[in-house]
Amino acid sequence: MKKKQKKKSDTDVIYDHLIKVRGGINYVQAFEQYHISRLASRIYDLKQEGIEIKFKWQHWVNNRGHKYKYKQYYIE
Repeated sequence: MKKKQKKKSDTDVIYDHLIKVRGGINYVQAFEQYHISRLASRIYDLKQEGIEIKFKWQHWVNNRGHKYKYKQYYIE
């Protein structure tokens, strides 16, 4: 009989990504790669555990010229 593997929590998945990927993570990456739609909440959870997570604002202009900004979270 096979034992069920415990599924990683979304918070653990985000933490692993932050450690392994130098550029950090943003909302779109979290959603597309891991299907996590509440990135800010998971970042908050990690900060509550004492992990120092920083962010920088990223800017993006779509093909119609509309400007957007979003946070790129990272660990130094």
